[in-house]
Amino acid sequence: MVSIPHNRAVLKLWAFQQRNERITFSQVFRRLLEPNFGPKNPHGTLEQTGADIYTSANGDYLLTINDASLNYSLEPVECTESCGSRVEALGAVYSPTETTFSLWSPDHDNVQLVLDGQSHPMRKVSSSALSGTGLTDVYSVTVSGDWRLKPYYFVVNGVVVRDPYGKMVEPDTDNNIVMDMSRTELPNGWSVRPVLNEREDAVIYEVHVRDFTIAPESGVSSDKRGKFLGMVESGSTYNDVSTGIDHLKELGVTHVQLLPVYDFNACADPADSTCYSWGYDPRNFNVPEERYCLTPTDYENRIREFKTMVDEFHKAGLRVVMDVVYNHTYSKSVFEPISTSYYTPTDLSGTGNSLGGTSEEIPPFFVPER
Repeated sequence: MVSIPHNRAVLKLWAFQQRNERITFSQVFRRLLEPNFGPKNPHGTLEQTGADIYTSANGDYLLTINDASLNYSLEPVECTESCGSRVEALGAVYSPTETTFSLWSPDHDNVQLVLDGQSHPMRKVSSSALSGTGLTDVYSVTVSGDWRLKPYYFVVNGVVVRDPYGKMVEPDTDNNIVMDMSRTELPNGWSVRPVLNEREDAVIYEVHVRDFTIAPESGVSSDKRGKFLGMVESGSTYNDVSTGIDHLKELGVTHVQLLPVYDFNACADPADSTCYSWGYDPRNFNVPEERYCLTPTDYENRIREFKTMVDEFHKAGLRVVMDVVYNHTYSKSVFEPISTSYYTPTDLSGTGNSLGGTSEEIPPFFVPER
């Protein structure tokens, strides 16, 4: 039973796909407010027709009604019942029986997940379910079933966005992919990382994945030229001179610094071998760039190829450094539909799309240890 002390009541609002992500207030209004007045329209005014009122809101809201002017307002409040399980991380957290999808959304409460073509409303997570994470303003939904390798994206205030924390993406689309990361592990596990006793001992060789092996003179197998696995193919030569990873070992370097290997915007067609980019136009920071993979749509192997490259460098005594430009994205369309807080008012990076990495309210991008 809902009471209305001083014309105020807390309502549970749910968005259902069957109603085009809209919900009705008419039954609630008729039960609580008639015969004094009934709902009129979605613009904050009531009258006595009893017609439905629709809203895109979902979650817990405070409904305030002025019985003199017949105006009403909705104010989001923290979830108090059926608020979902604890959220440990943003993005998609997979298990064979269910997957939890979570997104930071401080500006908008109209947040939905579209998973394999089906829409699911996302609810604001209570502070207790975020305890210890340092996160606030998180919207989440847990969907039962095995969703491994299924496509998904978020819709924030009517705008389609990728998952900023996505681990995989379908090439040249807004679809992220639900990943079971346990299936991307190397068959024999990780090799021991090369020892570095003193930071000053580092000798770093910066290299572009495509440039390093794309030419026939690289001596690398033709199918691996310009790819992650071409970087670590041993035994390649040109005119009896070592090339590829063997050349790096002969140079005596200790580290390989890879120019951007995350998912970038340029050269969207993986089959176009002529397109060239250094990769300083990020889209998904935590996804291996498909152009550098032999199997861009075998999503588990795509990650495994990247891991194999890193592991083979380690076996060769070379540490790996990733060049990641967390200070900007290729355009503001990456994060701005989620929140304007992601971008700085001043263009600190010189790209026009500078990310506010020092803002305490923005969730950090956690970089895996290896």
